[in-house]
Amino acid sequence: MAYQNVAGQCESTHTFREWCKKKRIDIVFVGEVWVDKKGTGTQSHPSYTLESKVEKGKQTMVYWRKKMNEVVKVVREDKRLALVEVWSHKLGGIYADGKLSGGKWREWLEGLNEADCLVGDWNAHNQAWDPRNEDDKRGKEMEEWMVEKGFEIWGEYDEPTWERIVNGRRQQSRIDLFVSRAPKNWQKLKSDKFLSDHWAIMAEIDWNGKLEEVVREKINWDILRVELEMAEEDEKKVDFRWYNELEGNTAYKKLKLL
Repeated sequence: MAYQNVAGQCESTHTFREWCKKKRIDIVFVGEVWVDKKGTGTQSHPSYTLESKVEKGKQTMVYWRKKMNEVVKVVREDKRLALVEVWSHKLGGIYADGKLSGGKWREWLEGLNEADCLVGDWNAHNQAWDPRNEDDKRGKEMEEWMVEKGFEIWGEYDEPTWERIVNGRRQQSRIDLFVSRAPKNWQKLKSDKFLSDHWAIMAEIDWNGKLEEVVREKINWDILRVELEMAEEDEKKVDFRWYNELEGNTAYKKLKLL
């Protein structure tokens, strides 16, 4: 499974999903998703199924490989959570509202208790997982919730998951996290950086041999051009000549060069 906060960008969304296709990711969660101005349309992909409801204010969506249509079901979904069940595993993607505090923040966290693992942008700082930044109140409350419910953070603590250059200075933090009640079930956790300020996070899980080898599907590389036209229709003025001038015969290879 994988997650990236794409910061509401059409081109970032497409690049992330092509990366997921390249990595053969089964379950894909997208944070701060791109939705058109009418609130009725978002991006599709020839290799993935989208079952999430598309609406204005939507912050999290879930895709899965079409080969898994019969084994994945959406358990619960709202604007900031997408929770699916796959062979008794409940996997969730989240985008936490950075404005929640106190009782409302704790109430939102308690609403995640049924998940076995969660990945997303938590917008909370705690030196237990983010040594570059001071603890904030949300981070302290999140740590208490995790201890009470048996969640653990998976992955190397010294790697940032958010990065931005501000006034010539590099800012980094670790707010995109993968948490699980049973991290031993996860074989690897990796991250990669492209386009968005947020790193893409990928975790490997053993489906106990239940998922047969997926046959490689032909990718329609023209889909990026279609989606860029959608963005232009949505009055998003972006110059994409840089994309056409990049070397590589796939969208993934082109954008990986950045």
